[in-house]
Amino acid sequence: MSNIDTIPTNFGDLGLSAPILEALNDVGYETPSPIQAGTIPALLQGKDLLGQAQTGTGKRLPLRFPYCNVWMRLKRIHNYLFWRLLAN
Repeated sequence: MSNIDTIPTNFGDLGLSAPILEALNDVGYETPSPIQAGTIPALLQGKDLLGQAQTGTGKRLPLRFPYCNVWMRLKRIHNYLFWRLLAN
C-alpha cells in the first residue's frame, strides 16, 4: 500500500470472519501491524504478494487467515448438507 492513510487501524476493517475476529480478541490482538494491515485483505482475495518487514512484526499471522476462512466456509457447508440429509 502506498498511502499510509489507507491502512486499516483494526482487524475488523480487514474482511476477516467473525470467528477469527473473536479469536484475535481472545488472545489479545487489538490492532494489526502495518504489514498485517497491508497484506491480509490481499491474501483474503487470493492475490500473490511479497512483503518485507522487521522481525517480530507478525508477518506469518496473515498467511493463516485465508485458510481459516475457507475451512470455516467449508465446515458451514458440510454442516448444512449433513442436517439436510438427516431431515430427509
